[in-house]
Amino acid sequence: MAKIFILENNEGTAYALKEAFRNPGTHDVVVCSDPKKALSTIVIWQPNIIISEYLEVDGGWLCKEVKKMRMTKHTPIIFTCHIGKHTDVCKLRDRLLNQYMATDFIAKPFSVEKMMNITNKHLCSCLSS
Repeated sequence: MAKIFILENNEGTAYALKEAFRNPGTHDVVVCSDPKKALSTIVIWQPNIIISEYLEVDGGWLCKEVKKMRMTKHTPIIFTCHIGKHTDVCKLRDRLLNQYMATDFIAKPFSVEKMMNITNKHLCSCLSS
């Protein structure tokens, strides 16, 4: 059973993702809305993958902290982020993947199905290696 950790401050989004991943019964899911509490939970629980809302300072901070630690540095991280009308998506994606060492990025709003497909793709990669 894969362990998925979700950092999301929107209750509706958090609930939808949690239910979608738990529904098939193949994933164990933990959801958190506080990045500071998220780090201690990640260290103790050691998920196979992390889905994190990019919350400017906190989302980037969490990702950097996870990537610093020996036990979690290879854990895939998928960032989610709202895209404003003046946001340069290519620059944002580049910053998230390179500066914060995230594995992937998905813009909000997204479909739960799309998130599940991206997550399962990265889970297959990390569980097979």
